[in-house]
Amino acid sequence: MSFLTRYILITICIISPASAQEYRLEDTGNDVYRYVAGNYRSVVINTSDGIVVVDPLNTDAANWLKKEVKERFNKPVRYVIYSHSHPDHSYGGNVFDDGNTVFISHEDARANLVRTKAQTTIPKLVFSDTFILHAGESSIEMRYLGPNNGYGNVAIRIQPGNILMVTDWITLGRLPYKDLMGYDIEGMIVSVEEVLKQPFNLFIGGHADTGSYRDVENYRNYLVTLHDTVLEGILAGKSLEEIQTTKALSPWSELKMFEEWMPLNIEGVYNQLMSRSYIQLRPE
Repeated sequence: MSFLTRYILITICIISPASAQEYRLEDTGNDVYRYVAGNYRSVVINTSDGIVVVDPLNTDAANWLKKEVKERFNKPVRYVIYSHSHPDHSYGGNVFDDGNTVFISHEDARANLVRTKAQTTIPKLVFSDTFILHAGESSIEMRYLGPNNGYGNVAIRIQPGNILMVTDWITLGRLPYKDLMGYDIEGMIVSVEEVLKQPFNLFIGGHADTGSYRDVENYRNYLVTLHDTVLEGILAGKSLEEIQTTKALSPWSELKMFEEWMPLNIEGVYNQLMSRSYIQLRPE
């Protein structure tokens, strides 16, 4: 690379922040759009009743999205759905809070936002198990499948198109985040197995890649192998460091962040089994 080329690239990076270049809407068909904001993903649904947004993400991302939706569709945002309570997905709601927009979440997500004094719009429409939002010709089903990541994290199925969206507890093409802070590994496995009971045509995650039903099956197999490998290591009297040398997870070595995060994934499951299941206190 020449000095001039390096200078131009450096100048572009200084003048144009990376975040400004990373915002985009991707058409997945059936008036459903994947919103990409850096490493984050959300969903925008264009209906005859107005726009439905899943996860505003943060103030900057929500401001960009509000402008883009206005220019592209010239419709109001009628509904904002929070997938769960974590602030890196639920913040920015105030950008769409014009007094007419309905904010929706699971009751546990709302309760956590209230308890922690979150600085975002608090949902007024909540549910405990399953809620179906009918907006124009679209049907958006939200299902709570138990603890998995954060509070009140729901699986969202969008019709027509049979599109499944899950935030954080399914990531395709990449390992789960680092040492699984905020995750419940056993709850994740149960939740993934529940969504696999009903086929879907396209998966959209709150991070990483889109994918197919088979891709989600592969992710489930990784979680199960991760959990079982760590558990078997503990029961065999191995240390964390010894378990981290395992080759049992090598079939998933093509996933992004495998080398960096695989040992951390093991550490996270190890700590959960020790602190939640009290494995080390078993008399046997």
